[in-house]
Amino acid sequence: MVQVFISSGIKSVVLKILFFATATIFLILEVYPQQYNFVNYTKDKELPGNQIWNIFQDSKGYIWFAATAGLVKYNGKDYKIYNKSNGLIEFFAHNVQEDSKGNIWAGCPRGVSKIHDDSITNIVLGKFDDFYRVFVDSYDRVWVFNFQLPGDIYLIENDSVYNYSKIYNYQKHRILHVDEDKNGTVYLLTSNYKIYKFFSNNFIEVKFNGNLSEVLPRMFFYDSNYNLILCGSKGVMKVKLNNTSLGYEKEWLLKKPAVYGIEDKHGNYWIATQNNGLFRIRDKNILHITDENGLPTSKLYTLFEDREQNLWIGTNLRGVVKLSSVKIVNFGRKEGFQDEAVFTILLDEPGILCISNNKIYRFKEPHFKQLKSVLTGSKSKIKWPVLMDIIKLPDNKYLLGGATGLYLMDNNNNLKILGLNNLIVSNFSFSTNCFWASTRLLYCLAISSLLFLSSLVF
Repeated sequence: MVQVFISSGIKSVVLKILFFATATIFLILEVYPQQYNFVNYTKDKELPGNQIWNIFQDSKGYIWFAATAGLVKYNGKDYKIYNKSNGLIEFFAHNVQEDSKGNIWAGCPRGVSKIHDDSITNIVLGKFDDFYRVFVDSYDRVWVFNFQLPGDIYLIENDSVYNYSKIYNYQKHRILHVDEDKNGTVYLLTSNYKIYKFFSNNFIEVKFNGNLSEVLPRMFFYDSNYNLILCGSKGVMKVKLNNTSLGYEKEWLLKKPAVYGIEDKHGNYWIATQNNGLFRIRDKNILHITDENGLPTSKLYTLFEDREQNLWIGTNLRGVVKLSSVKIVNFGRKEGFQDEAVFTILLDEPGILCISNNKIYRFKEPHFKQLKSVLTGSKSKIKWPVLMDIIKLPDNKYLLGGATGLYLMDNNNNLKILGLNNLIVSNFSFSTNCFWASTRLLYCLAISSLLFLSSLVF
């Protein structure tokens, strides 16, 4: 049996350290949830302004920010600002789009600005308190709408401006959002929570079974499965449009006030909220990210996914936040993992070893395989141990910590108790010449002795 030692002179000190460390770890887990690697661009880091209303990436890769400080073009290092002093129609912009010719269109107070190779053309449509946004559809038509006040809808095509409200008798509407479906049909959301589509040279109200006011939508988007996703003051709702003969099927995805939403290239919905941070929704799984785990603020305004699959977040007063591309894949019962929790993971060729409460799995993508381990050599009536940690020894055997002691596993997956009987061994690691095991006390064993003893066990 393994003999371990701990100096009596440092025992009380170690106990105090372990108690403090344990308390600190629990405190960290309680107060600080999982952290995410955000990059924050703010005014004190040369971003021209901290209030960001819209984000867009053009065909050349530049990132554009529509901000209170103006229309900002970012090349990954430097910012170029467009405002009234250098040709923009007003001092700031509300949103930005691009047509197939490479023209950048900015919705601003009073009208729109078109930018091409730094040459700016302005189109005046109203007064300063008329706040316009733009939407470029798949036919290269630029839709211009007043989202602040009831007004007319304009369409710009081949540099000609048409008042569609007057032409098609669709006047005095305050338009909150415009988008199109996969067939190129344009839809408009009004402030009285109705959706109209422009079809056969006419604005036609889309009739849903029930009133969309239950969501109080502020914007919408179509996902890759042709579902309509409504984001509003009452939350986020999915409207399935596949079977219109039986009416539209509705499903609540989130009941938190939402200001903006997108679907990323992996099929995740990302939802920005006014005061509750960021949500990622995939099937029935919801991930919540706030200022407690990385965001500089939970008051968000807009979202955009760039071509490199980075997520850009516009905030109310804390600038721009970038979340670098991370693909998160869930593995579970379908892949062979039959437990609810993973206590520890060990990178080990081939694949990965995972410890659940009383099982050992080897994972080699995309499947888990449970190891058929046998508990051998114990004269006592120790049941199969609850396992907590695993580490690989230099001789290709494995050391496992459990609820009833320290165990050794050979290459045939046989398990035998090695020491620390009836003690909970929850954590251990190697230093230069020593193996450390944590129970209620801290134990140390020379690695040379451990290797010698492990060679005698089986």
